[in-house]
Amino acid sequence: MTFGVFTEGAREAGRLANGEALSFGKDTLIETHHLLLGVLKVGGSAADVLIAHGITLRRVREVTERMGECGDYQDRRGKLPMAESTKSVMERALEEAQLLGRGQCVEPGHLVLGLLGEPEGVAAEVFRDLAVDFDAIRRDVLISIEAEASR
Repeated sequence: MTFGVFTEGAREAGRLANGEALSFGKDTLIETHHLLLGVLKVGGSAADVLIAHGITLRRVREVTERMGECGDYQDRRGKLPMAESTKSVMERALEEAQLLGRGQCVEPGHLVLGLLGEPEGVAAEVFRDLAVDFDAIRRDVLISIEAEASR
């Protein structure tokens, strides 16, 4: 997959996800929860939708810590590879962008749609733990993507 089709916001979410994975201390791969944290940290309408549904940086970190997904903080550098579930999220995000008529322009909102559609990975467990309404989040993300497209 070429990342040239990702907007700057989506690429920044990926860079932030890499940083999250490096700092978690135990991870050698970028997992789905790292991407979720990256989207939240990049801000914008996709993050606003997540926050409106109770999915905040603090809550995601609390759930992942409780699940044992965090090791001791480490200040490491480098680019980590993506876990298979994270690759699947990226592919789903590209498919969503294409289905929505956005060509191959993947935005952070499409990453959220990809995360919502991926049943594997820690982000899916976080969503289940937080008892989120997948349909409502999907609807609100689609509304935000459409609103941004009309600007």
